[in-house]
Amino acid sequence: MRRVRGWRAWAVAAAAWATTACFRATFESARAPDNETHRIWIDEYFYGLIGSGEFDTRFFCEAPAVRIGVRQNAATVTLTVLTLGIYTPRVAEITCAAPSPRPGS
Repeated sequence: MRRVRGWRAWAVAAAAWATTACFRATFESARAPDNETHRIWIDEYFYGLIGSGEFDTRFFCEAPAVRIGVRQNAATVTLTVLTLGIYTPRVAEITCAAPSPRPGS
């Protein structure tokens, strides 16, 4: 009987893992060459229903951002499953444009 319970627990865990959605959204601007990339975690709760998911690229980039990507990875999906969806982090990648040269430099 114990073997059946263990099997069911693994089946429930596998189903929970399989029902979490992975996604990736990327926004790009071909205006300027890229310079550096920053990675931050965005904190959201209850499968993303609570939490704005907003961030200000000016905090990371002196020049405008040329690429912004928001996605989930293995670590964020694992945390979502372990917390039963209460904590649902996302990873944002912000790629900054190379700063333009200053006049007279």
